[in-house]
Amino acid sequence: MKKIYKVSLTAMTLLTMVACGPKRRPRTQPSTVQSEVADGKSSKKTSSGHEYYQTVLERYQAYSRAIEVGDSAGLATKLKEIDSQSDEYVYAMYLQTLGSKPNLSYFYMDLDKDGRDELLIGNGQTVSAIYYLKGQKPELLHTAFVASSGGSRSGFQIFEDGSVIYASFSSLQPEVDLIHYRFQKGKLETVNQIQIKNGDGQKPEQALGITAKELDQAKFEWKELETGKKATSQASNSEQQTSSFQVRVGVSDLRIRKEASINGEEVGTIPQGVYTITETVSADGYTWGKLQSGQGWIALEFTTKVEGGNASTVKGLSAEDQEDIHSVVENGYALMYSRLVKPTFILDLSNDHSGIYSYTEGMFLDYFNTYTPDTYQLANVIKKLEAKETSESIQSMTTDQLIQLAKERKQGWIYSSKDKKFFEFVPGGRGGAGPAVVIPSVDEWVVENDTVTVTTRVKTSSQPFERYVLKRSKKEYSGGEHKTRFYVVSKENVWNGK
Repeated sequence: MKKIYKVSLTAMTLLTMVACGPKRRPRTQPSTVQSEVADGKSSKKTSSGHEYYQTVLERYQAYSRAIEVGDSAGLATKLKEIDSQSDEYVYAMYLQTLGSKPNLSYFYMDLDKDGRDELLIGNGQTVSAIYYLKGQKPELLHTAFVASSGGSRSGFQIFEDGSVIYASFSSLQPEVDLIHYRFQKGKLETVNQIQIKNGDGQKPEQALGITAKELDQAKFEWKELETGKKATSQASNSEQQTSSFQVRVGVSDLRIRKEASINGEEVGTIPQGVYTITETVSADGYTWGKLQSGQGWIALEFTTKVEGGNASTVKGLSAEDQEDIHSVVENGYALMYSRLVKPTFILDLSNDHSGIYSYTEGMFLDYFNTYTPDTYQLANVIKKLEAKETSESIQSMTTDQLIQLAKERKQGWIYSSKDKKFFEFVPGGRGGAGPAVVIPSVDEWVVENDTVTVTTRVKTSSQPFERYVLKRSKKEYSGGEHKTRFYVVSKENVWNGK
């Protein structure tokens, strides 16, 4: 029977990836049977075993070259050499979907300390495949990657004692499958397989009882697959970027994170298109780019750099303009305010979401200046919300004090100049839902001088849903967290509800 653990997803570094695809379950079942890694016929090791991996490296070199030149037929021919159901086959097909030359590197490591190395293949920052020797034949343990669409994610953790955790899960399901392997004394042992659930709790290594130190995969002495020279990671080059540049997102649901980390809070997804990056940071094996729109950070491994400053200008709208308009429309589709106005629930009075919510003043300054035609300063926001002003701190109150305040206030708003926050008193939950919508490409936008009209569509029927009329902003206001290039002049629901 599988053991079920409740584990914090934010604690699982290898699990929180950046794009999605169909889930692929692990092939290996838990077993106490050990597989021989070395042939065991000679107690004296005369070779590290590198020569036996040459066929593997040559295959990956062939995959890389075929993908680089767009030779689909050549790739298909090379893939006939392996099982079409194998992890390697699926991984090669995944590399093809990236639309650019794979940035592949390799590294030899003696995981079980038996004198014969294992072969690790990756991107110079993280491991994507592990091969080991069974006799003189290289065997694939698993491949790990983030599929370009859907919800599938997988990854490795490697430890000093020869332990390897292989994790796979789907963003569409709460369960995460973990397999604990151990390379030890010339043998590969499947120690345990468990299933964990996203939530607060232990890290994967804690759930599996691994106490050894985890190895930093980014610090392996990676070598370039094509040349055998020391790999210069894409992340290292990006760290030297000092000016803004544009990238094209090729996947349909690339995740945006609040911080430049795979542990960063997810704040949405970004569709295919051209976007401006203003800053880059290397972390957790990825190069993160900060979106000029202020939405957050994306992993640049899933993008390609756009050469030429005007390459993405359409209908007189620069890439920055397009990005800004798309962000305004996407975040404007929400029940209350916009998706960027995110409250913090500081007091829960019952199970129907009644209680007290807090909002930073910057959120509302940006909201009213983006989604209404008027210019709002802080005083205008306070008046608009009919908020009672106080110089006392609300967020530092005890639970009992908050409960008493909620009884006195019942509903409405308070603005605390000490906290620089708005506090909303909500008597009950908010209901309501709408259909999934699609934002059309810039080719379908209507552009007239500084005015742009964008009509969203219902995803399932392609019917018009909401019509946004936006205008280039010349508003000047103090404060705010993200000032947009465009603001909404009007927003009209044009859906017939069918």
